[in-house]
Amino acid sequence: MKISHQLIRLILRILHCLGAFFGLFVFIYELFIQRSILYTICYACYLLSTGTILYLLFTRKRPNRRFAYGTFFGMIFVTILFVLSDIYESITIVSQITKELIDHIEQNKDISPSIKAIIEVSKCCSINNEKHTKENFEIFQIKYPDTCGTIEFNDAKSCLPFIRDQRNLMIFLDFITIIFRILTLILLWKYIKDEYNDNNNNDEPMNSIHFDGEYSTGNVIA
Repeated sequence: MKISHQLIRLILRILHCLGAFFGLFVFIYELFIQRSILYTICYACYLLSTGTILYLLFTRKRPNRRFAYGTFFGMIFVTILFVLSDIYESITIVSQITKELIDHIEQNKDISPSIKAIIEVSKCCSINNEKHTKENFEIFQIKYPDTCGTIEFNDAKSCLPFIRDQRNLMIFLDFITIIFRILTLILLWKYIKDEYNDNNNNDEPMNSIHFDGEYSTGNVIA
């Protein structure tokens, strides 16, 4: 089934507007709450690339070919950056969360909401078998009385398996996101290829203005 050029442009406009909207919130979350330098950089590059694509899709005067292909290859770079970041995160996430949990129990440091949710939902009251001491178990009972207050020392579940489950869920969601990004890139490639195909009569002439499906031809000076 062949998708029309105008429909592809409409789909790309919707996708990138939504991407810019939610990407801005994720950027703020990663910068000020999670304080993840890696994903802050990723989303900063994503917002910059998305902004150039939105300019390409919404501008009344069609940009030149170099700019169009530059936006496409820029988004390819951003996609590769996300893929590498997701791979790194999937490899290191278990050790990072475990270390944060150890620091939280043994050194009374703050803990992220996601790790706190793991403890409360899974009702785990032990870091792992190696760190399952009476002292650490008592700290769990003090910090989380509703979760660990009625559990005996020998019955305490380790949090490590649930941390690994969270990693597996993250890998699955990252995989779905990567597929979605690749499909969007394919649509963008088709749009640019059709828009700048010199052998084609494009949907709009170079001196026309496109807005909401209506065309307005400007004056051409001969």
